[in-house]
Amino acid sequence: MPFPNILAFVEGNMERMFINNNFHYVELITVMNGDSWSEEAMSEQILTKFITKDANPDLIWIWLDREDQNRCVKTLKGLICKKLASLGVTKDKIKFLIPDKMTENLILADEEAMKEAFENEEYRYEMEGENGKSILKQLHKRNGVNYKETFHGLQLLKKIRIANCAKTSPSAKDFFDETDLPCWWLENQI
Repeated sequence: MPFPNILAFVEGNMERMFINNNFHYVELITVMNGDSWSEEAMSEQILTKFITKDANPDLIWIWLDREDQNRCVKTLKGLICKKLASLGVTKDKIKFLIPDKMTENLILADEEAMKEAFENEEYRYEMEGENGKSILKQLHKRNGVNYKETFHGLQLLKKIRIANCAKTSPSAKDFFDETDLPCWWLENQI
C-alpha cells in the first residue's frame, strides 16, 4: 500500500523531530504558536503557508498545542477548515491533533506507556490541560534523570500509541476518531 501524501503543519522541535525521524513521507511546515496567537491569526498563518507551499496533499495534519486555555479548539478548527475550503480543501482531508495543554500531555495520556516507562502500575492520567512538561520533568527527576524534551520526550513519543491516549485524553480521542489510517503510532501496541 503506498503512503498517502501528507502535509503537516507542526509547531515545536520535539514534534517536528518525531515526524522527521518516523514518518519520512510526511512533509512538514513549521508554524508558530503561543499565548499571543488568536484563533484567527493561527488560521491565517496556516492558510498563508498552505498557499505558499502550493501543494495538493491527500491529508493535512495540524499538530498544535493548546497553550492558551482561552483558545477555543472548536473555533480554531472551524476557521482553519473554512479558510482551506476557500482553496478547495475538503474538511475530511484535515486532521487535527491539538493536545491540551501541550504535547507532553499527549505523552502522559498513554497510561500503559507511562506505567512501563516509570515502573508505576498505579499511574493514572488526570492532567489534561495542566503543564505536562513540568509533570514529565518531575517523573524523570524521581528516577534521577534530567528530562530533555528533544531526547526523553522524543523517546516517549515513539513509545506511546494514540489509541491508548484516546482512552484518557479528549484531544487525543478527537484525532484518533478522525484519522482512519493504518499506522503503528495510531494503533494499539501488539
